[in-house]
Amino acid sequence: MLPTALTFLKDLKQNNNREWFSANRKTYLEIKNWLELTILDIIQETAKFDSEVKFLTPKDALYRINRDTRFSNDKAPYKTNYGGILGGIGSNKGKVPGYYFELNHLGQIRAGGGWYIVDGQNLLKIRQQINKNPKPLEKIINQAEFKKTFAELWPNKLENAPRGFGKDNPNIELLKYKSFVGINNTDCTNFSDEQLKRFILESFAAVSPLVSYLRQVQFTDNQ
Repeated sequence: MLPTALTFLKDLKQNNNREWFSANRKTYLEIKNWLELTILDIIQETAKFDSEVKFLTPKDALYRINRDTRFSNDKAPYKTNYGGILGGIGSNKGKVPGYYFELNHLGQIRAGGGWYIVDGQNLLKIRQQINKNPKPLEKIINQAEFKKTFAELWPNKLENAPRGFGKDNPNIELLKYKSFVGINNTDCTNFSDEQLKRFILESFAAVSPLVSYLRQVQFTDNQ
């Protein structure tokens, strides 16, 4: 089903309108069903090394293909990727530590996790924890499996020291991060369905220590 899904996304990129989508809805629904079964398997396998995700459903995890165009100049009605996150549910989806994947119209799969949308209060908690003791985070991102899979944290960083921390702080490079994410990217046009699933699961397993660390900091009172 993966080749069908990639072809659908590629065609959607060229025909991003409701008329084309309606004419191809049967194919979309077949792909949607395949995605739901795939993410159900991924949830069950991920729960073997992270029990926090075991009660999630495919509906909790998968993003809708419809775009929210209310505040965008781009009025194309549909996303040209399939994506999902194993983290929060409802309005909290993506706003807590978790695991992420995205399959796009270019035939690429991205998978990993961490915490991308970190609110100000929790970002300060993370920075305080790093300032207090950077070793746990350093150990995670320097582990062989993490470096092999992601090389480094996704470079979403401030240019200068964050407020409240001096530029000469010995942990300044870690303190500059605005999100804490490991992302693995590869071309998947020649993948089988099973290879796709394995790539996602291996990426999730490699990033799980980071997700666990961020959850612990989230519920720590650093005041």
